[in-house]
Amino acid sequence: RELGMDYPVFTSDRGVNPLFLETAGENAEGIVMTCQYNPKADIPELKQFQKNYKERFGIEPDVFAAHAYDGMNITIDAIQEMGLNRALIRDYMTSLKSYQGITGEIVLDGSWNDVGRIFMAEIKDGDFHFTPATWDFQ
Repeated sequence: RELGMDYPVFTSDRGVNPLFLETAGENAEGIVMTCQYNPKADIPELKQFQKNYKERFGIEPDVFAAHAYDGMNITIDAIQEMGLNRALIRDYMTSLKSYQGITGEIVLDGSWNDVGRIFMAEIKDGDFHFTPATWDFQ
């Protein structure tokens, strides 16, 4: 941008981080990136997770922390439902079609890949603004 380049800039989900905003400063304006969930969603459990995480670790949780939290909760649910039997836990987990976590609805395909909604994050006025990417993933 300092060289006068005025074209759209797209980057990966790793840019959805306060450190990116701090480092890039005003040069971050207009940059667009993907994000696997909306960290500003109005989900009470998400807000509580973010508060607890920041209190414990001193930083905002990134997408990987949020998804790890969801993954662990799926595992805990499976154990509570099936007991400590790894075959039954596996069966429970592989039977899931969707799961409502702190990152929103996790939609699983036949290979247990998360094919749910992703978001586009655009930096406007020095902050991330999230909008859902739309397509028919059914």
